[in-house]
Amino acid sequence: MDWTSIAHKLGIKVDGVNLVPFRGAVSTGGVATTAGGTISKGRLVQMSGATVVQASLNSVTAYGVANNDVVSGEAVVPLSGCVKCISGGALKAGEYIKAAADGRVINFIDATQADKALLASVGDEFTSANQPANDGVDIVSTDANDVGTVTIIGTTTATDTVVVEVMTLNGTTRVTSTKTDWGFVLAVKSTDHLGTISIDDATGNAAITTLAAGTNSAGVHTVQLSTGGAAPTIDSDNAGTKTVGMQYTDVNGAIAYMAEALAGTTETAMPSAANDVQEVYLGHVIAADTVTVLTDGTQDTIIERSLGRCIETVTGGGVEVHCNIS
Repeated sequence: MDWTSIAHKLGIKVDGVNLVPFRGAVSTGGVATTAGGTISKGRLVQMSGATVVQASLNSVTAYGVANNDVVSGEAVVPLSGCVKCISGGALKAGEYIKAAADGRVINFIDATQADKALLASVGDEFTSANQPANDGVDIVSTDANDVGTVTIIGTTTATDTVVVEVMTLNGTTRVTSTKTDWGFVLAVKSTDHLGTISIDDATGNAAITTLAAGTNSAGVHTVQLSTGGAAPTIDSDNAGTKTVGMQYTDVNGAIAYMAEALAGTTETAMPSAANDVQEVYLGHVIAADTVTVLTDGTQDTIIERSLGRCIETVTGGGVEVHCNIS
């Protein structure tokens, strides 16, 4: 039997981590430690009747982190102290944490985090007159050797639904998108390329935006900051009404996209709750407008949700992150 196994049995510390003693499905201090379902290593746990399950979003009863993978009926060893958790989105060292869906951890929105600016930037103003407006999108390079990919991020015409299409260049030959009803192109990304890439409306072949050699994106602003499981908000310093797009981590830990029109200086909530904002897309916003993206302005006042602090920075969900669970 190795040292860690012995430590588990004795209930002592290993590397500063409190280990709860166990043998089979037992109770510790009157609290049952039998799994009531599948629990993954590094996930927060909470009680559910007489069993332990992965913690749910905003849990007020989460009390530790599973030290190994278990299935229903097996023993759970909840750890506290400095432990490895699984992030539900981007986190910064020092932020307070709470439970996200499936036992992950996200930011607890205290007074210092509520209504906090995540980004303030002027619009990138793609050519408005050439936006597709119920048309397809063409891509073409000035160099015949360019055969990499271009990712179009935009809306479906007359909606705020965001669509992402990856297209493959064919040198100086035009390639048309599969999607034929783009509304606005919000941002573009590309692999490395030798020539200048033009992103055009399909019918008129007029440039919406271009990517010069050495430039692999337009309209993209990297954020990678937590929003604590609430919908972020946007506003403008002007009377702007253009559409802002986002890539974000949803409350279930999956990467997703959304868009919303600005309402001038009025702070407007994005359509979906988010664990973080990964990227903001400002290709539709005019250069005269400065867009601010903020966390929700509502402070989380249910102190029982706060479990401790994150002690390292991670840029997204689904990765191990050291936290101090108190």
